[in-house]
Amino acid sequence: RSLGCPSIDAFDLDKRSIVVARENEAMNFPRSAVKWKCMSLEQLSPKHNYDVICANIYSSILVANTQRLAKALRP
Repeated sequence: RSLGCPSIDAFDLDKRSIVVARENEAMNFPRSAVKWKCMSLEQLSPKHNYDVICANIYSSILVANTQRLAKALRP
């Protein structure tokens, strides 16, 4: 959000992590712009393509999902 993204789609496997992330967002930004889902990367099926994808997960998971991520990015 600090980089100017008007909206953000985010997900995590851990429901508690999502609760904490929402609390952190509320402390740092006056209004919510993050749409959180509890799911895995393997469940990613976006309705639109993204300009940027950021991930904080093991590289082996990223490598296993390279094609899925590439399809989710704008050309």
